[in-house]
Amino acid sequence: MAKSSGSDMSSPPTLSFCAAETAALEQWTAELPLVNTQETTRLLALAATELSEIELSPQQRLELLDVIRPSLRYICTRIDRASLGKGTRDSGTASQTLQRHMCNAYRRAFDQTLVALEKDKPPSKDLLSRIGHRLISELSLTMLRSFQYYIQVPETFWSQLHSAYAELERRELEDYKLKDGEAVVRDLTIRESYLRILLLQTGKPNQLNHTELTNLYTALEEWSKHASLVDPVSDAIFTVDLTGNQPAQFSQLQPKTGALRGLRTEVITYELEAYLNSVSSTVVVPENVSNELILHAIASWGTMQPRAYNRIASETPIRLSIGLRATHYFLSGGIDFTEQISNADALLRREVNPFLEVDYEPMAAPADDDPWSQAHDLKIKMPENPNVEEPNRILLESAKQDTAQRKYDHYELVAADTSPGGYRVRWPEKMPREARVGELVSLREESDPRWCVAVVRWISRSGEHAEMGVEFLSPKAIPVAIRNIRKMGGGTEFQRALLLPGLDSIDQPATMITPKLPFAEQQKISVQRQGLQTTGMLMDLVVNTQSFNQFTFRVLDGYLESSVSPSKMSDLSAMNREDTTRGP
Repeated sequence: MAKSSGSDMSSPPTLSFCAAETAALEQWTAELPLVNTQETTRLLALAATELSEIELSPQQRLELLDVIRPSLRYICTRIDRASLGKGTRDSGTASQTLQRHMCNAYRRAFDQTLVALEKDKPPSKDLLSRIGHRLISELSLTMLRSFQYYIQVPETFWSQLHSAYAELERRELEDYKLKDGEAVVRDLTIRESYLRILLLQTGKPNQLNHTELTNLYTALEEWSKHASLVDPVSDAIFTVDLTGNQPAQFSQLQPKTGALRGLRTEVITYELEAYLNSVSSTVVVPENVSNELILHAIASWGTMQPRAYNRIASETPIRLSIGLRATHYFLSGGIDFTEQISNADALLRREVNPFLEVDYEPMAAPADDDPWSQAHDLKIKMPENPNVEEPNRILLESAKQDTAQRKYDHYELVAADTSPGGYRVRWPEKMPREARVGELVSLREESDPRWCVAVVRWISRSGEHAEMGVEFLSPKAIPVAIRNIRKMGGGTEFQRALLLPGLDSIDQPATMITPKLPFAEQQKISVQRQGLQTTGMLMDLVVNTQSFNQFTFRVLDGYLESSVSPSKMSDLSAMNREDTTRGP
């Protein structure tokens, strides 16, 4: 730890690893073993901690913190790329810890300067502006990382952010602009730095993945100048309390107490809409910001929208798997994909829910008002195969496999509330690294053997538990294998895909869920299921996430046919008798 000078004021304070001087610290940072991420992280954590504790003047503390700031930003970025890229969250706590140490150090310098100013001592308003700008920037990065790792914003950080801005605003310093070597697009004023994190927070960050959050945060370096804070609140869409410890909220939900400021977003949404419509616009959009992300931002910063469906509180047990590979595996009755495309006998096993560890009970006929009772199940005509005996026994044995023997995990969870559009799912334990916004999931209630395919729309943390919002894509899915048909060089390798039936009653066409690559619109594909093949075309892209694509799908030729089938499976035995006796 830093060496204390005690009562001997003639001895300058020093750090445990070098003198507390700019030149010495610059030499120390130049010698950091940057190729060794773990060791560099440890050393920078030591430096940031000591710089928050050692007795220094605000000016000295600011100068020394600015020396280690570029190295700390670099190593945090490296940690984030490694951990977020692999979907792991534990290692991300290292970068978050480093960032919090920097926040603590800048906060101490800020508080020291405030005290000195109140006593009419030498520290100038310019010094307060510089330290305040740095503090807001570091607090904002900590919050960005909290959103990316789906963890709660550190306690008191919102109050630290609001109070710092309030102090600077009170002294009319909010227009101060500080040159920042870490800026990507342009240098920001104090107000713009504050608006930037407010806009990110009101942009529904729990519905974005880590890459989209990074891209939006970078874009807001430019876009923040199109938003404004107003007093009185007036008719602003959002309101923030500068004396509270809460993020900005819709004005309709904000109590009318405290030092309120209105966050106006009308101009930024207007400019973004103009950009999308190719109308004259002053907004600058970085290349890595997609139109989908812009539409998300416009919807988030617009008027408060009522829910499409009412939520119903529940404690419904569900079982859930994550990802296209796991969904395909379980929908295929626990048969490995390589076996499916190489062994037609195995593919005669009708897909059922392998998680159901009890005998299937006959289901009641679907209600007349169930729209999915008229869904077109695009089936492949299946010849009788005498080599498969007792498919009942084979499937049930697959269903009762011990979890440790399975190639893919499934999770026993609880749906905290339900709606016709999806579930809010509660995770009683730590969420797996595969769980992220935009990921494909499959799930079912224990009382209903029908599989549903869904997409993760948001992830957040409530108290000790994480929660996930999933939106239904289809109550039925047929696991298939697909590959591109190329004019020259033959077809590509088969990959997993899901065929979702169409729904004539609402003019919803059949769709195909595919991996991200190498599939695209207007591509011809070969589709294989149960040893038979057909050709089709991927038409329009309707869902695009970082994990999968969903295209409308048209059969060109082959053995796919449309036949009306009930939306719920009948009992397993009858279902398999139907499959094994159906003629070609």
